[in-house]
Amino acid sequence: MPSKERWLPVVRPVGKYLRIAIDKGMPMLALVAIRTVRFAGMNGISQLGWRIWWTDLLLVLGWLIGWGLAELDHLFYALVCDPQEVSCQRVKREIDLKRWKSAWGILESTKGERQKLPVRNVLTASVLAVTGVWIASSSASFVGLGMVLGLSGRLFMEAMAEKNYQKWYWVFKREFSRVEHRLFMAVWLLTLVYQVGVVVAR
Repeated sequence: MPSKERWLPVVRPVGKYLRIAIDKGMPMLALVAIRTVRFAGMNGISQLGWRIWWTDLLLVLGWLIGWGLAELDHLFYALVCDPQEVSCQRVKREIDLKRWKSAWGILESTKGERQKLPVRNVLTASVLAVTGVWIASSSASFVGLGMVLGLSGRLFMEAMAEKNYQKWYWVFKREFSRVEHRLFMAVWLLTLVYQVGVVVAR
């Protein structure tokens, strides 16, 4: 009979990534739970069939994909970073040696140093906000809705937590006042609330 130790190298990584998926997908899991309870309350528990569970799964899958797309900033940096930067040199060296985990660790530990990110900026946020409203109001794609909501939701939370909000406005030549920033964030939040409402109502 095989010992437990034989399976530990397989079980531990699977458990690790499962915990990460649950952690990152928790907001959408909460939304689909509300959505399911609402559906059962309006139609009866007996009406809960494979269709509702399938669409819930697609929403969570889309959310996780969208959440992960925010990491494109790291990948872009690894490909076109300034070779004069120390962190860039370290990443390039690790990639050349095919030490992918080490390279990713460096990218994670130095992400706060990077400026002018292609994903984390107000232009990308604006496109996502408009796209999210459009998909929510006119598309039947649950994966697409979950994906846009996942990416936009993550960027919104990071923008809220960012002390130097000017980093998000690097695509414009002028500086934006705190009042303008708050107005932008308020509009962005409204688009997210609308998309959440659509998820719950569908």
